[in-house]
Amino acid sequence: MWKSNRPTFSLRFGILLIIIGIITVITQPHGLIVDSLLDANLALVKGTLGFNFWEVTKLEFKVYLFHVTNPIDVQERGEVANIVERGPYVYDELLEKIVIETDDAADTIDYLARRTLVFNATKSGNLSENEEVTILNAAHVGSLITIANGFPALLSKFGNGLAQLFSDPTSIFMRGRVRDILFDGLPLVCDPKAHPELVLVCGLLKRQRPPTLRTTSEAGIYAFSFFHKINGTDDGPMTVSRGVNDRYTTGHLSEFKGLPYADFWSIKNCSIIRGTDSIFWPPMSSRQPEVFTYINDLCRSVFAVYKNDTVYSGLLGYYYTTTESLWNDTESPCYCPREKKKIVCPTQGLLDLNKCQEVPVMMSEPHFLHGDQSLFSITNGLQPDEEKHATYVVVEPLTGAPLSGYRKMQLNLKLPRLKQIHVVANVTEGVFPLLWVEEGTTPGPKILAPIILVHRAIRLMTFLSWMPLLFGIFLVAYSYCTKTSAKTENPKASGRSTSLAAH
Repeated sequence: MWKSNRPTFSLRFGILLIIIGIITVITQPHGLIVDSLLDANLALVKGTLGFNFWEVTKLEFKVYLFHVTNPIDVQERGEVANIVERGPYVYDELLEKIVIETDDAADTIDYLARRTLVFNATKSGNLSENEEVTILNAAHVGSLITIANGFPALLSKFGNGLAQLFSDPTSIFMRGRVRDILFDGLPLVCDPKAHPELVLVCGLLKRQRPPTLRTTSEAGIYAFSFFHKINGTDDGPMTVSRGVNDRYTTGHLSEFKGLPYADFWSIKNCSIIRGTDSIFWPPMSSRQPEVFTYINDLCRSVFAVYKNDTVYSGLLGYYYTTTESLWNDTESPCYCPREKKKIVCPTQGLLDLNKCQEVPVMMSEPHFLHGDQSLFSITNGLQPDEEKHATYVVVEPLTGAPLSGYRKMQLNLKLPRLKQIHVVANVTEGVFPLLWVEEGTTPGPKILAPIILVHRAIRLMTFLSWMPLLFGIFLVAYSYCTKTSAKTENPKASGRSTSLAAH
């Protein structure tokens, strides 16, 4: 009885499974499970996977210095500077987020960011922090620029005296160990007794010194370096979306030091804080044409455009990179400083950071990538390369995890020709590169293991969602084949019975 009804049962059960399978494949109910898991683990709430990654991040901080091989020719005869890139000097960077306050109603966190940098001799290869290089003396030239722009009447009286602050008062270049130039500091001696022309300058340094100078244990002696101000210090506070209410807003910055815009530029609309901190990204439901990141060191948001899909550690990622379009904003008054009540835009490829950093430095991409050709007029040795020098990030779309990313910036100084100042009376004016930095990481499979596990689980659930449909089709096919086989056997059996009766 059961044997005779088995094909019918298989057919009915198979049809039922096919119906269930079609519904499962179309509705993808496992997607609800995935969404629930992502919501629970990506939000910036203490204890979640997202919070742990956001709270402490290990990065690389690589520095390349532009060593000048003919400083005397540049200073005395106005010749083009021959520069040789030295680096990378690699530092391990630990980026920590210190939570100040959590606002559940606004779904935000206020926090401070702390960076700690330690030299990595292994990753630096044959390079040592104790090596000496010659670069433009940014403290000396920067001081001349500040006086020339802000107090031109005082330039003749105090400009030449500034040279007495430095170990070599006859040169606009400084030679020193890499560790001193970057972090420990080169000495700047303010001795008004030995040099009365420094009385006003020394008094000003006591009251208000630039962030690139720090005091030492000896009175009147300061230390100048590029990055001591960022090493082991707190930056912020910043306000970030937790993504509890909407995971697609996770990591978006909304305020810096209590303001929704950077209060440094001519037009507030251009200064609105938007994007992430470039380290932590929200998930992406589709390929966005561009992504934004707010960079504290630049006091502005910048964008990168979608280039292509790529794969890192077996995971699909969206590749975003900076292009020449980043600098189109310099044609508008957005990031152009005011000089004598007039808006004056820098050359394409440059961003004036005087107000932002309180020093007359200009930022560009490394080797003046995407910059105007005039920027190459006073140096030899720069070779911009899109692959080496463009900032990029690869974002895994499901979780927003960065699969790889490096932010790359170059610091430059305008070299002025000032006839009344001996050390720059004969130079050729232009923009002089000092160094460039790339900061980021490419996490390996070990760090990305939770993301890889999520994708494996999704693939398994997707496969299982097809099982009812596939098994249902198998049962229907089995039922059809069984009935067909039975019909084939019945005539044969009937024929044999007729033959026996005849005999």
